[in-house]
Amino acid sequence: MEEAIVSVVADTLSIYLLQEPSLLYGVREEVCWLERELRQVLCSIPDAVTKKANNELVAIWIRDIRDVAYDIEDFVESFMLEADNLTPTGGFQLTLTRSNPSACSERSMLMIDRCFPIFGAIVSHYRAGRAIIQNLETRIIEISNRKEALGLNGLDESREIRSSSKCESLQRSRSRSHLSHSPIGLEKDEGKILELLRDGKNLRVIPIIGVTGQGKTTFAEYIYHNEEVEEMFDVRYWISIPRNFKVPELLVEIIRGVGGKVRMGKLVVQVLKKKLRETLSSQGRYLIVMDDFIHKEAWDIIQTGFPDAGNGSRVIFTTQHVEFARSPDPIIVHHELSFLNSSKSMELFLKRVYPTQNVEALPDDLTLVGQSLVEKCEGLPISVVLLGSLLSTIEKTHHKWLEVLCSLNKEPKANGSYSCIFPVCFAALPCHLKACFLYVCSFSEESEIPARRLMRLWIAEGLVPPNRGTAKTELAEAFLEELAERSMVEVAVRRGDGSIKAIRVRNIFHHFCKVEARSCRFLHFVSSGAAQSKPISPMIKWARRLALHVFEPESYIDGSTKKWRTPKLRTLILGSSTDNLSLNGLKFLRVVDVEVANSGVMLPQEIETLIHLRYLRWRAFVDFQRIKNLRRLQILHVEFGIDNVDNSIGNFRDLRFLKTIKAGSWIESGLVKLTNLEKLELDDIKDEHWKALLGSLGKLHRLRSLTLSACYGGTIPKQAISIFSCQHSLRRLKLFGRLSDRRLPDASAFPPNITKLGLLFSQLSTDPMPTLKELPNLTCVELHEGSYAGRRMHCQAGGFPRLRYLKVHCLHNLRDWKLEKESMPSLTQLRISNCNNLKMLEGLENVPTLSIEELIIMPKDLEIRILDQLVINENKGAAISEVSEEDLHEVLNKREEELARLIEKVNAMKELPSSSQAVAAEEDLVDFVKETEEELERLFQMVNASKELPSSSQA
Repeated sequence: MEEAIVSVVADTLSIYLLQEPSLLYGVREEVCWLERELRQVLCSIPDAVTKKANNELVAIWIRDIRDVAYDIEDFVESFMLEADNLTPTGGFQLTLTRSNPSACSERSMLMIDRCFPIFGAIVSHYRAGRAIIQNLETRIIEISNRKEALGLNGLDESREIRSSSKCESLQRSRSRSHLSHSPIGLEKDEGKILELLRDGKNLRVIPIIGVTGQGKTTFAEYIYHNEEVEEMFDVRYWISIPRNFKVPELLVEIIRGVGGKVRMGKLVVQVLKKKLRETLSSQGRYLIVMDDFIHKEAWDIIQTGFPDAGNGSRVIFTTQHVEFARSPDPIIVHHELSFLNSSKSMELFLKRVYPTQNVEALPDDLTLVGQSLVEKCEGLPISVVLLGSLLSTIEKTHHKWLEVLCSLNKEPKANGSYSCIFPVCFAALPCHLKACFLYVCSFSEESEIPARRLMRLWIAEGLVPPNRGTAKTELAEAFLEELAERSMVEVAVRRGDGSIKAIRVRNIFHHFCKVEARSCRFLHFVSSGAAQSKPISPMIKWARRLALHVFEPESYIDGSTKKWRTPKLRTLILGSSTDNLSLNGLKFLRVVDVEVANSGVMLPQEIETLIHLRYLRWRAFVDFQRIKNLRRLQILHVEFGIDNVDNSIGNFRDLRFLKTIKAGSWIESGLVKLTNLEKLELDDIKDEHWKALLGSLGKLHRLRSLTLSACYGGTIPKQAISIFSCQHSLRRLKLFGRLSDRRLPDASAFPPNITKLGLLFSQLSTDPMPTLKELPNLTCVELHEGSYAGRRMHCQAGGFPRLRYLKVHCLHNLRDWKLEKESMPSLTQLRISNCNNLKMLEGLENVPTLSIEELIIMPKDLEIRILDQLVINENKGAAISEVSEEDLHEVLNKREEELARLIEKVNAMKELPSSSQAVAAEEDLVDFVKETEEELERLFQMVNASKELPSSSQA
């Protein structure tokens, strides 16, 4: 890990030397020398890491190089901060070089001090800087000499990351992201759990018991998403239990998760249990799954909140605690997970070692060493997965695999096989990935971590090194995919285009992260359950990154000075909301990521002096005048908008990410200067802004994601699309507001590489599908409320070659939608909601890549009609995936309700009091008759389809 730390410091110095020469006058040459020396020593760290276990002097040498790197960083940033305060414009220059230390005599300095006090302060500043640098130079030279004495070898290899291979790996990961695997070796466990779910009408509680890493969560998730289980229950809810949960909060989460409502205020357990019983009783047959339940006492408290209605409801929870197995309660039927036997372990191992191939046995030269490696896993699934994923990344030779086996033999095995395998897997990570992986412990261990937020933090921290020919955003995404391929993190959610949306980190890995990050002074994490009353440790006082998921100011801020006790801090992540945040004493901050209680909370005044700040995430409004001097910002993420913006925003030349900023006169001369922008979300755009805005947007050649929101009643000109017709970098475009002419421009006017398009309130009068189908790289389309005002949509054959995700929401006028065969050959997810007048989606059965589980349609009556049609066409041999016998039964069961509704309508028509009223409602009557004919025809078709069932009793 020390290699990553020193590398990041060296990269930071390089950036300062290149971009901030005016703040390093007088010491620039010395800083350049220090940066070169750090890189020289850096080459020897890998060799030192392999030798430190057997040589305490080597371990001390590694710690010393890490500490001197931190001290060099502290000096340079402190020097720059003081220089910025003395010469804020950077206009005064005084050079004192290594080769000419007497450039200014003592007499000259005294004269300057008397006549021009500010100049004297500058000279004193440089003189003090040189004294500190001499000490740092001495330490670096001494460390280099010890390197030779310790016999440490330097590796002469390029540190540039091979971006082409990373991008190829990224594409491979995305291409197989939709694949899911059933747990290997747990077939008998699956059968037993399904039997416990099926049999018996009384409430049953099923604890799934297993040791850490045995796959309890993976197995429970597999059961939860099983098609038979989905059909079995009327309501299902999954909740991951936090380590330090409180019973009232847990009850509130479950009540809300199953559709109930809870008033905020004093939470009384008995009242909440009663509310839970009432909510679940009204829902029918329920399944509640609680992952990682660790306190039997808590279960004893909440169990009476789960009603037994005699309908076969079930509660499942995963746990390590065998006390549940000894419970005398008759409703508790526990299940202990099996370990993998040798053959199943090898099967899982092969799937991980050869993820893209169907390999059934190891080559002869790897058989013996492979078997020895698998035996090390002791049948624990997580160990097999980790080890197989590691071996998939290295050469498949006997020599390399034997090296891994020897490394495993050296590791102490304290808490199961994973405790010796995981450190080896971490040690095998490339330098840049180690720091990126440790950074995930800045998030709570129970949470799903937003991928893009994590990657932006990596970039702002300098953990994604510069690489020729590849944008840092792409490189960060490749890093995350590689961590997922190595099974160091789990992919929780993927987007429609296959990219990672959110990840999770297993608790055992999160604990390792915290310990490792703390030991090397990389990051300190304080969870929401940690005791905050005791004084903070000396290590936290020197922390460089601090992630607090509970914040009690008295623990970190000195009561007398009102300053933070962490003067070296570079990163502050606050996961809990706070109204009165002070940043006094945190002059080196680069990253500020804060949750706030409400949108009216102001930024602390100290933010104005943080000249090193690169990343600011603030979930409230921000007054630009408070941040206008933070010209090194790269990420500015403001949830509720940035007000009072002026032309000085053009000084933010490093800005990559800007969300959400209000349009204004600043656009004319400020926006065009933000040439490094990759993502921009612009709000409240008025008609008078568009001319200047379009002129500037066309010059932002690195822009990858753009969201433009017109003001209320405003119009978006079509040039907002066509201005990018030759812009190859833009991938994602969202337009919120009425489009001029109420129609899309030709496909040739769109960005050539656009992959995602979102429209809201566009009020298009013509069908957008004929245009959108011509965009060859489009993977995701979202048509939100008011985007299309027409009645019909038609998707023609031969279009949308890569479209995987389609969302249609609140198109109230839409009545007819037709999909021709081969109109969407790659579609995997379809979401339709609140299109209340849509009668039928014709041709959906012609989409071979779409499965029932990825088809979400609201309201329910539209879903029923579409499922009717899918079932009918399935019996005709149509191509829709996974239209099963259960789907057909479900649709048939809904027919009684549908037929009853039709009869009610007919009876209502008979009661019209006069023919004049009938004439006045002629159009509605005609529509109703047509609808009735279609409904009855579909019912007859369903009856015919039912004859194809295996037995008449099932029909």
